Amino acid sequence: MILTLILLPGIVLAQSSFKPLTYGIDSQFQQTLAGYGRIQVWQINTSLSGSRAWLVDCENDANAQLLQAKFLSDAQNHPNGGQTFKQQQTQCFMTASGHGIGAVRVKNMVCLFTLDDPRKLSNFARTLASDAKCNQADLQWASDTKVPMYLDRFDQHGFRFYYRPFELPSKDVAETYDPITEFDYAKEHGDLGFVFWNSLNPITTGEGFMNHGWWSWGLEAAAKRNLPVQVNTGMSYHAPNWLSNLHPQAVTDKMPQFVGGMHRIADPHLGGQGVVLMGDNVIRRSALALIQKDVTHFSKLDNITSYLEPYGEVHHGQQDLFLDFGPQVDKAYSQWLMERYHNLNVLNLRWYGQQTLKQWTDVKFPEVAYFFGYNEQSHDLQGTWKLQFSDSENPCPDEWYKPDFDDSKWGTLTAPGDDHTMFLPKKPAVYRRHFDLPKNYKQSGKRVWLYLWDLTDKQRLTITIDLNGKRISKTQSMHTFPHWVAVDVTDQIKDTNNFVALGLPRGFMAYRMYLSHEAPQTYPQLGKHRNAQWVDFMDFVTARRAANIKMGLQMIRQVDTKRPITMMAPDYVADTLKDYASQYNGNFHNTGYMGGFWADYLPMLMRGVDRPMTVEPGGPAKDGPGMEKQLGLWFSEGVNAIDYFIHIGSVIWHDDIREKFEHYLPMIHTLGTYHQPKAQIAQLISSRVNRLTGFPWQQNSDLNLPSGYWRWNLSSSLSNDYRIDAVCESDFGSDVTSAYKLVVDTNTTILSEQDVAGIEQWVRKGGIFVTFVQTGRHTPEHENAWPISRLSGYEVLSCDATSQVIAGKIQRAVKLSPNAGDYKMPRALLSAKGAGLRLKPTSTDCQDLLLWEDGSVAMGLRKLGDGYVVHIGANFSKDRLWFGNPTASVEIVRSAIEYFDMSKLPGSAPGVRFRHFVSNNGLYDHWVLWNESNGKAMTKLDIYDHNPGQALEVLTGNYLPLSDKKHGSRLANLILEPNELRMYRTARQSQADAPAQWLGLQRAWWKASHGDTGKPFDAPTYPNTLHLTDGWQPTNQGNVWPSKLQVFDNETSQAKENVQTYTRTFTVPKDWTNGRVLFWMHSWIGHTFIHRARVELDGKQLQDWHPNGMDGWDMTDKLKPGSTHTLSVQLKSDKPLIGMRGETWLHYLPKPDATIDLAGEWEFSNDVINFDRKLKLPGHWSGLMARRTVDIPANLKDKQTFIRIDNNSRVVGAIVNGHWL
Repeated sequence: MILTLILLPGIVLAQSSFKPLTYGIDSQFQQTLAGYGRIQVWQINTSLSGSRAWLVDCENDANAQLLQAKFLSDAQNHPNGGQTFKQQQTQCFMTASGHGIGAVRVKNMVCLFTLDDPRKLSNFARTLASDAKCNQADLQWASDTKVPMYLDRFDQHGFRFYYRPFELPSKDVAETYDPITEFDYAKEHGDLGFVFWNSLNPITTGEGFMNHGWWSWGLEAAAKRNLPVQVNTGMSYHAPNWLSNLHPQAVTDKMPQFVGGMHRIADPHLGGQGVVLMGDNVIRRSALALIQKDVTHFSKLDNITSYLEPYGEVHHGQQDLFLDFGPQVDKAYSQWLMERYHNLNVLNLRWYGQQTLKQWTDVKFPEVAYFFGYNEQSHDLQGTWKLQFSDSENPCPDEWYKPDFDDSKWGTLTAPGDDHTMFLPKKPAVYRRHFDLPKNYKQSGKRVWLYLWDLTDKQRLTITIDLNGKRISKTQSMHTFPHWVAVDVTDQIKDTNNFVALGLPRGFMAYRMYLSHEAPQTYPQLGKHRNAQWVDFMDFVTARRAANIKMGLQMIRQVDTKRPITMMAPDYVADTLKDYASQYNGNFHNTGYMGGFWADYLPMLMRGVDRPMTVEPGGPAKDGPGMEKQLGLWFSEGVNAIDYFIHIGSVIWHDDIREKFEHYLPMIHTLGTYHQPKAQIAQLISSRVNRLTGFPWQQNSDLNLPSGYWRWNLSSSLSNDYRIDAVCESDFGSDVTSAYKLVVDTNTTILSEQDVAGIEQWVRKGGIFVTFVQTGRHTPEHENAWPISRLSGYEVLSCDATSQVIAGKIQRAVKLSPNAGDYKMPRALLSAKGAGLRLKPTSTDCQDLLLWEDGSVAMGLRKLGDGYVVHIGANFSKDRLWFGNPTASVEIVRSAIEYFDMSKLPGSAPGVRFRHFVSNNGLYDHWVLWNESNGKAMTKLDIYDHNPGQALEVLTGNYLPLSDKKHGSRLANLILEPNELRMYRTARQSQADAPAQWLGLQRAWWKASHGDTGKPFDAPTYPNTLHLTDGWQPTNQGNVWPSKLQVFDNETSQAKENVQTYTRTFTVPKDWTNGRVLFWMHSWIGHTFIHRARVELDGKQLQDWHPNGMDGWDMTDKLKPGSTHTLSVQLKSDKPLIGMRGETWLHYLPKPDATIDLAGEWEFSNDVINFDRKLKLPGHWSGLMARRTVDIPANLKDKQTFIRIDNNSRVVGAIVNGHWL
């Protein structure tokens, strides 16, 4: 990577006695780095042979001391047999290969150096002092400055455990288990770290609270042991009730008739009630302001090494598409379009070809069904259905589908769109109903299509539709694709008394069902205007989600500019978010699949923007082999740190898993200390194309052959030979692609004219662009436009239908073109049969490389400016790389890479997954070998061009001799068991440039955040809540206790039961004059106190010794406005911990304008669909649900209405008029 920075006028560098060394030499760069501050670097020439030196000018002496300390610490990290070398008053580190490396400082300038022989150190010191015209006694060879833990986030702290407070190995040890031993384990096994969740308090009246009481004791336990911690501060799509109640206008509608939340379809949890509007709004700002207060506090703690961006996982499934809707979204969509197109006439021509919209407020955000025939002429089939569930997971009986079947005893449900659906059992069911058509609907002469959006969310389940006694549809659900179907029913439907029966294997219908005169179509066959509408729709959806992430990043950077930020599960919006990672010093974080199967998509993208990559498993390993497989995947995928989900106990409580973990611990401790250097080759991987052509469009491979990493990932096959990074189409208009010599596509079927122009500009500057499969087939608005042809110079004569290829009906051979020149046809293509594109050159600068049997071109080359475009028309796979002849498909791409002589890896290990990394200090090569097969693997490690002499086997600590070979050196006869993982470390061929490599990595990973920090997040006030968690005073003598009523170590628990008393004085707000005052001392879940507590108010007992807290006790009579009181809490515990796991507060409930007493007769149901008995409430609760009808007086129509339950019932929510609250 080469960066050119200009020294801005007016910047005066601090003077020091090293300054003469820079005279007459241009600096290599100037840059501001997080932690280090501004630095300027020169490579200087000393008069001592065998020495190399780089001079770093820092902002001040303190920053210079820090840079020196960090460099020396990293140089000695995992020393591989090296040692400190001292000579007179000088010192450096001597590597095992006999080289010297060190840092010497004078005031605010640091000289980083290497020596071919450490014995030259004294001479180097004299030479340096002489050249710099300074006193040798002024040279400082070491630094006492402590490196902040966050700056060692990767070099020292690459592994952390997730932590779930109060988890137990088993219920049997609930009374005796000491969770503090978990922190001791982490300390004893090499300062392993922790990840804590710091969420908003979910209790309805807990306004302005985070959930500190639940986990902060764990943070203190980690801090006492100097263990690194990440704080996950999150809110994601949904907000706690207290925020939603305060700002209901910021809670979005879901798309009409959609039933579900952010995590699952037809599920009430995590957003089932509605989600917070995407983008900037009062709820997000209030939540982020509260989180920011915590980040400010955490930024002062040394052991906090990183934060989670608060939005968390960006995309939880296709159901996300249905969550953001309504008038507020209409307004936002209109504003976004105005900023994008500026002129309403431009938008009208784009969307309609005529002036349809009269003003910007006419713009409405469409629902998904709009693109699938739902309009004013559609007939909505929402209504009352009779339904029944199978007694098992087996299909329902055939007679249930017959029109004359007696369903009078079945339950009823309004569907789709009624949130009662969320509480149905997820098993096979039959839905039945009759309906009539609107007048003249069928007589219009148009075809009639029935659309069913059941959104069945598990694969390979059968969904059926019977209409008027005939089965008209039988389809299967697909993986990660919620099911929908459209059926032509013109010949089966009647004007009146139509009978329809649905077979729904998951028992729900989660979105619309309707009749339409529009046949289903697939983007981009919608026509240019409807295509444009869909593109804008999806780009807006993407921008809304990206805006959430940006706000979270801005919030953190406003108060902490240094610590890394973890960006969780970014795949869906990866193209935008990788730019944010670069701007705000974030890093992508995979939350599951990289621990299940091999995938390097996100690490490649992060390397593209010079950022590290972290992971966690989607779930903990089930056994030792499972742990070994996870580690094998991660170490070979190119990750830089692991956060192990779900709890430290997932490892240490299971003997086989713990043994495997500890076996690999020497390797685990290397995480973050090495990286994959910048590649020459990048894959073009588009997340936008996947968004545009993915759900809800059903797969039509003849039109939209799926693109991107998951279908056409070449790195899995080529990474044993080449380093490969990744870029997106938008990168061609930025500096990201300037680092790469060759970019190979992964079937990016949609490229805009702007994308093609960006690629062309990069090519003309010397880049090499290689197409693959159907690169650039469409533009976003026009199908089969082939914009790539303008770039490649090859017209596409024909494009073989993928369905025909899959069926084996198209198979053609290729041959070498007589004009191929130096190009060599791969041997794998000699007998291969393929299909794809028939090309024809249209430019005189085209060179045909491969031909089809009919003489048309199968692969061609075009010189364009200083670069080249390789148009590969031949494809030997089918609808994905690994179906058909993947070897031939990979080899034709490899032939292009070899034709342009791209650099290979400096080593190899055949028969296993092989990766090469370089240590962050620039001194060592790391060679990772993983046997991913089910059988033993025999291999050898070959190192090219040099023999380091020996290799350190990291797991055992043994040094193994390397034998000389013509190509360099070899470690032979390596046998790896199934899933076995190994790492070898060797000295680099040249260690002389190690300081430059170290500086390069610091510049990449620690460059200062340069993204816009946005508007301030003003802290909201909560006039109806008085926080009482802080400010408690311990009364016991002889012990130092926290001033906060929380959980802490019970140091006397092993000897006797301990009692600790806390007091807190408070004053009730004077304006709490017309309502109720409720007292809360409560945990969000489980017992509030460890182990028991007695609570008194003004010396009078409120609660005797008990583990439970007080959940909204009415204290109106005791707590008068303006009065002052003292709370006293006595804690008693003989357990390892003592304290309170929740928060303490008063909540003021103003007197409402009106109340309606809901006591009385209620209907009860056990299954949601049959309300078959009546009982009175308050009283005994019998069943799953209870319901009743309530009339709201007309004069209260526009008032905000709350449902309040004043007892300790387990009611978890309410459904009002079909909407879950």
